[in-house]
Amino acid sequence: MKPLIALAALLVKFPVYTVVKLGMTLLGLIAVAVALPFSRDVEPAPEWNKPDKRSVYDGWTFVALPKWAQWCWGSDKYGARGNWFWITHYPNTRSFKAMYVWLAVRNACSNLNNHFGFSYEYKGEYIDYIGVKEIDDNTGKTGVRLAWHRHRPTMSSFTILIRYGSSNKYFWWRLGYKHSPTAENGNAVFATMLLPNPVKVI
Repeated sequence: MKPLIALAALLVKFPVYTVVKLGMTLLGLIAVAVALPFSRDVEPAPEWNKPDKRSVYDGWTFVALPKWAQWCWGSDKYGARGNWFWITHYPNTRSFKAMYVWLAVRNACSNLNNHFGFSYEYKGEYIDYIGVKEIDDNTGKTGVRLAWHRHRPTMSSFTILIRYGSSNKYFWWRLGYKHSPTAENGNAVFATMLLPNPVKVI
């Protein structure tokens, strides 16, 4: 019964969440542009997931949007100036362009994941599944899996990674929550991957 509930929940949530995420992302193209001139350096709030020094860079400060924009289009982890990766693309991470692209494009609607069931806390031991236990699009561990939380089967996901022969190209698609039965615990965000990646290179 639970696999059927998991599949049904996925079929309902995926189109709804995708439409909401797409709509808020498009709105964010304007909202972030309006909010950025009023952004400011702040000390991250205690409830925010402040990054450790290894994931940011020298001179990094937390830049927050005004509250009306921060709740959805801000980033409670890295702020508007991004992480260590972002400074390699934009040496001046305080520039309007760098902060705009980080919040409105690269990590669009980052904080929306904190609301409306877009994410949830879980422990890997409670993730049941049908199919392959471990699938990894970074190392190329292939398989197909339908997974769900044992006590909350509506928190479900479908993952497929198939390799084309002996090439470095794969068919990749992930729908639903990014939880894994191999993880100890984590925060699973709902993946709104509208279309599969038919030629993912690993």
